[in-house]
Amino acid sequence: MMIRVRFLSLTIALVSCAHATPAPAAPAAPASASPKPAPTVAVPVGKPGPLPSGAQASMTAGDAAADADDWGKAEAAYAKAAAAAPKHAAPLVGQAKAILRGLGVPFDLGSAKGDPKREKRVAEAKKLLATAQKLEPDAKAAWLESGRAALMLGDSEGALADLDRAVLLAPDDAEATSARGIARLATGKHDLALKDLKRAADLEPTVAARRRNYATALLMVGRAGDAVKAYDEAVKLDPNDPGIRNDLGAALLQLGDGPRAVKELEIAVKQAPKEPVFRVVLGFAYQSVKRWADAEASYKEALKLDDKRISAWINLASLYVQTSKKDEARAALKKALAIDPKDARALAMLEDLDKPSKPAPAPSGPAKPEPPPPKPK
Repeated sequence: MMIRVRFLSLTIALVSCAHATPAPAAPAAPASASPKPAPTVAVPVGKPGPLPSGAQASMTAGDAAADADDWGKAEAAYAKAAAAAPKHAAPLVGQAKAILRGLGVPFDLGSAKGDPKREKRVAEAKKLLATAQKLEPDAKAAWLESGRAALMLGDSEGALADLDRAVLLAPDDAEATSARGIARLATGKHDLALKDLKRAADLEPTVAARRRNYATALLMVGRAGDAVKAYDEAVKLDPNDPGIRNDLGAALLQLGDGPRAVKELEIAVKQAPKEPVFRVVLGFAYQSVKRWADAEASYKEALKLDDKRISAWINLASLYVQTSKKDEARAALKKALAIDPKDARALAMLEDLDKPSKPAPAPSGPAKPEPPPPKPK
């Protein structure tokens, strides 16, 4: 899962690693660092007994599809399992998880609101989870997923209540603790979020995603130096994850270490050359150390990959203003406003272009960039 967090317009991500298969936006522990996690959907301990063989076969098929990120196929398999074992919560939880992950949006506060189709699907998942909770009130996974669904629908109180229940049922479960920390962070409960995310990182010290989330929380409360240290630890755990490198670069920019930020962000771009977000952040880093030509090239590469990325147009415009290229700046801002006619930064910059008495605006950083579509786990 992924929650977008903005610092001076630099976007970094909070991720989840509940799924066994690592994804670029949601790193799991290195293969040699820890045993493979439990199956995607674990049958709750105790009542009502083992699944019938037919249902178990469908659950296995659902888990295999989930491992391949084929959420439609996973949902169908879990639904078949639920039909074969109507007294069990696990198939319902699996079906709900597949629905939520199949939407391709982050588990962020209100991330499903405003889109009727998404809202309907999340509500469908919530209904399945409510049934699972009635069947097995101590099924931690049902409360965990219900909390995430509530968060997506903008119900922060409901989300935290469900996640509190999940943590109560499994106080040493890193995923439940991390999910509650992420929800607390999204709802402004920063101190409590830090506590949860630190505990999750301690519970799973070899999982890079846990350390990354803790670093993000540290950055949100203004502890940039501590955040960089935590990101460094995450990089050591998973040096091949470009998302962690990108977040580390953004944190270094917050700390004012432009040269090292450039180094880390160049690695991120090398690891994920087709991800425009990373190129926007790298362009900002180049701009911060006055490598104008490299900054321009980085923004233009991002726009080749996604010409609707407004942050790239705005940053490109700020670069042109700084290098006294007003006509080019105006053209870039018009491109940005064609994407979002109400963007306040683009409008303000355009208004100031012909006011020479005012200093040139500083680069805005990746203004409102959207992170890569997550592969929620």
